Parts: sequence; structure tokens; C-alpha cells
Amino acid sequence: MIEEMVRLVLQVVAFLLSAVFVLRFYMHWRRMSFYGPLGQFVKAATDWLCARRAPPSKVTPLRRGRVWSDWLPLAAALGVQLLHAALLLAMRGGLTLPVLMLPRVLGLALLGLLMVVLNLLCALVLVEVVLSWVNPHSPVMGEVGALTEPFLRPFRRVIPPLGGVDLSPLALLLIVQVVQVAVSRSWENGLAAALAPVTGWAV
Repeated sequence: MIEEMVRLVLQVVAFLLSAVFVLRFYMHWRRMSFYGPLGQFVKAATDWLCARRAPPSKVTPLRRGRVWSDWLPLAAALGVQLLHAALLLAMRGGLTLPVLMLPRVLGLALLGLLMVVLNLLCALVLVEVVLSWVNPHSPVMGEVGALTEPFLRPFRRVIPPLGGVDLSPLALLLIVQVVQVAVSRSWENGLAAALAPVTGWAV
């Protein structure tokens, strides 16, 4: 019971930390301003690690000539998932197990990061849909719309509005959900495979 509660807390904390780092990376990649409500939140939540030390005029944009600081948020998100996977294994097999299974820990971290991206995309699409009905002029609407637009654009090209209702978010969410199921099962199978030696020793 206690172990399940600890695992749930670890999962929530790892998701929230990874999500804000991924958002910072993606917003910078999209060349979005951090002056909106969402941008201010993401900046405040990640500046402790990702604040630029160089003057803005000397920072290379995230395109040709990328600098390491542009990729730091994404690396931080992967680092959080690495720590999450290592802690899950350490809870079951001791502190030496994550070290001995470093390749599997890395694989779990990559799958975990992918799940964060998929869950974050679903959350952004749902927020955009709700705001479009409740408060389409909200300051957050512009930021969320800019983040989801690259993913919704291909669907909007082939799915016409039905009675003025945009069905592209529904199509995107359906596909993301299918991918989520596959990734989630792969993560669970990877964790079970990593813990298999522990089960064998216990027997």
C-alpha cells in the first residue's frame, strides 16, 4: 500500500517536472514569447536550471548553430525520467539494480519521456477545446493554440468543419490515445523485464 502511494507520488512529480521542461523546450523551438500567462509559469518553473547566463545578443537561436543551453530543458526532462526509472527499480531491487541495468533504465526513461509528451499534447488540446467554447478570448488561448497548431494542421486540411465544429482535435486525440496505449504497455513490459531478476532472486 505504502509502496503504491510512493510510486504514485513519484509518477506525478516526474510528470510535472518533465512536462514544464518539455514545454520550455517546445516554446523556445517555436520561437514563442514567454510573456504570456503560460510562458510566465513555464519560465518561473524552469529558470532555476534553464536561465540563460549569456546576454540575449550572444545566444544562438534554436536552429542552425544550436547551443547546448537550447537543449538543456529537454535533457533535464530526460534526466527526470532517468531518476524516476532508477528510483522505481531501487525500490524493488536495491540501489545496485539501476546501475547494473543502465541500458534498461535509459530505455524506460525514453519511453517515459515519450509518455510525458503524449500526455502533455492531450492536455493542451483539451485545454484549447474547452477554452474555445468557454473563453475563446483568454490570453492563454493564443499560447495553447500556437503549441497545438502544428499537430492539428494536417487534420484540418483533410477534415472539414461539421456544422461549424472543428473535429480535428477529436481525430488527433484518438490517434494519440492509440499511441499512448502502445507506449504505456511497452513501458510496463520494460519495467517488468527489468524487475524479473529481482523476482527470481526472491524465489
